[in-house]
Amino acid sequence: MSDSADDSEDTNSDYISFVDSDSSDEEEDDIPVVQPLQPLEPCWSSVLESSETPPFLCEVGPSHSLGPADNEKQFFELIFDEKCVNTLTDGTNKYARETQERKGHDPVWYDCTTEEMRAYLGLLIIMGINKLPDYKLHWSKNKFLANSGFIEVMPVRRYEKLTQYLHCDSEDTDDPLCKVRPIMNLVSENILKSYKPRQHQTIDEGMIAYKGRHKAKQYIPSKPTRWGLKVWLRCDSISGFCHQLDIYLGRDQYSRGISVGQEVVLKLTESLEGKNFHVFYDSFFTSIALARSLLEKRIFSCGTIMRNRKGFPSDLKNLPRMNQGEYVTRQDGKLSATVWMDSRPVAILSTTASTVEMSANACRRLKDGTEISVPRPQSVGHYQAFFRGVDIFDQLRSKYSVGRPSKKWWKYVLHFLINTAIINTFLIMKESVNLPKKKYRQLDYRLALAKLLIGTFRTPPKTAARRQLSENSTTHKLIRLSCKRSYCKNCAKAVPKKRKDTSFGCGLCEVHLCGKQCFALFHNIEE
Repeated sequence: MSDSADDSEDTNSDYISFVDSDSSDEEEDDIPVVQPLQPLEPCWSSVLESSETPPFLCEVGPSHSLGPADNEKQFFELIFDEKCVNTLTDGTNKYARETQERKGHDPVWYDCTTEEMRAYLGLLIIMGINKLPDYKLHWSKNKFLANSGFIEVMPVRRYEKLTQYLHCDSEDTDDPLCKVRPIMNLVSENILKSYKPRQHQTIDEGMIAYKGRHKAKQYIPSKPTRWGLKVWLRCDSISGFCHQLDIYLGRDQYSRGISVGQEVVLKLTESLEGKNFHVFYDSFFTSIALARSLLEKRIFSCGTIMRNRKGFPSDLKNLPRMNQGEYVTRQDGKLSATVWMDSRPVAILSTTASTVEMSANACRRLKDGTEISVPRPQSVGHYQAFFRGVDIFDQLRSKYSVGRPSKKWWKYVLHFLINTAIINTFLIMKESVNLPKKKYRQLDYRLALAKLLIGTFRTPPKTAARRQLSENSTTHKLIRLSCKRSYCKNCAKAVPKKRKDTSFGCGLCEVHLCGKQCFALFHNIEE
């Protein structure tokens, strides 16, 4: 073994290097070949020593200049700001122009504005609160279903056109998330700026509901949403505030050297390094290598672990049956492995807890209804107290969620980003100002936000839209209209009167005409 290896043992390093044994036969000037560093196995001990984590000294909580006089819309713009709305508006207008260049002029469409895009988002929020089986029912003539506010803001045809051309994609076609990358980057940057994370953070997977076709679509039977796109989340362990997200697009996006779970945690904790944060995750992510890697970066971790994982104490893998509340712990420096008996054995790997201290007892109810107090070690207590962050976020996300069914996968991701912005700004507002009423719910926040986003916007009269359209189209031309089939207006005036449905008509007049003869006759009549 080389001198470097001896030095590493003396300094209690986690790595050891091996030198080619034939190197001594070579010339003195030759440099020995060093093999890749191999991780040392942990030295588990049954002798437990007290270990404390250093104090957490970072500033936490909302980071903005808004006060009691500011409303829900201003808080929402902390994350979904003017740049996001402009990106949606410009992308929608651009996509509408490109589509018309490919498929022909759309006589119904005219460019949208930022005010109209905000109103459109406001209607989406209302649809998430007042769910109907078909979006058209919001504009229904049935007084028991119709929403007079929807009818007043914009006609259903305009809503359909905005939904049809809604876009925000980037020019980087090599990016699998190019359809939503601009909005995702803006929202992620604003989240990091608007809230300083607390000490306890949770990392787990969430699901964006989607049953269409996509190479990254996942099936997770243990989740409430079984089919969809998987997204990695880092959330506050107490409030559920989402600090960071990363959409899973398949195994190919990760390196082959380490596990997916380890790489995900390292990526989501890059901004937490050197600040004594505590991170909690489940057995999918937990490994000895990950705990050590985080500890080197002054990030303390805690998570359940499968007992067959490499490096886990061998004497804890096949323990005899224990009574409820009993546990066995092994320690290697700040790293501890514990098997605690609840209704079944629970294995915990932790660097956040002391091995000699206990948490408050857990209460358990027996089959006959009596309650018992079950002792639990500190690592189990920490995990049970701080692992629910992502679950809390998912619970908030499941209520009044924005979005209608679509064939486009990226629209589900866009709706997820809008929901994330709403939930985060709702939590920021709750912590920042005196709320309008004592019990201020997410429902109250969404209703107020939708009303403020819509504001005084009303779709301009049809004549104004046609006037804007005529600036681009100055000649009468027989084309396939993008609107629904209707009867030929010239045939309807003929004697005897007849009806003939068609998809063609004059693009300038927006009138259905069944052919060249009717087209010529109709315009001669008009002149």
